[in-house]
Amino acid sequence: MPNLKIGVIVDNEFTGDLRVENEVKILREADFDVTVLCLNFGSKPREEYFEGAKITRIKFPKFFQSKLRPFVNTPLDVYSLLWKRFISRFVIKNKIDVLHVHDLYMAIPVLKAIFKE
Repeated sequence: MPNLKIGVIVDNEFTGDLRVENEVKILREADFDVTVLCLNFGSKPREEYFEGAKITRIKFPKFFQSKLRPFVNTPLDVYSLLWKRFISRFVIKNKIDVLHVHDLYMAIPVLKAIFKE
């Protein structure tokens, strides 16, 4: 039976976020195939793999994240629309079976990407 492919969605930098790093380690120890989709503000090292998990980074200025994120789940929610597009491409390219959304507010763009709304 092939390994289940899990996509981890993080709307921040991956490197240095101990909570997410621990989740990835646990999933990898359970022998899941893990790929992380995260932002890249250009301030941290850009490793391609962590504990056997592939890291996919989106170059995104921290300035724009800080300006757009407060509008999540409002009529002016451009941030979720951007993430919907990132997630759709990520799932198709990596043939993801299951998504692990690290922050609850990111569930909206994930659902829109999955159901193509």
